[in-house]
Amino acid sequence: MGCPTTSSPFNISTNNILDNLKQKVNIYPNPTYGNLSLKFENVQANLIVNLRDLSGKLISIQSYKSTKIINYDLKVKSGIYILELINNDGNFSRIKIVKN
Repeated sequence: MGCPTTSSPFNISTNNILDNLKQKVNIYPNPTYGNLSLKFENVQANLIVNLRDLSGKLISIQSYKSTKIINYDLKVKSGIYILELINNDGNFSRIKIVKN
């Protein structure tokens, strides 16, 4: 039967890993085959997106300005990763991402 190729959007909450970004963000699909969509409730004036492996090693850093939607391409091998979202106020979220 296998896994479906797409998943429904879901809201990140404080139950995920760590969240004090103080707003909702939809991240989908998760698990993913490489392309993630991040849709924020409000426009993010300045946002840093870090990707880390489970050991905490920083894999990539990307900066975005004045955005509400980000199309993020995971150029990594299959595994579990942590996506860190840090806004201009220093608020952040850490989200577990599964790459198939």
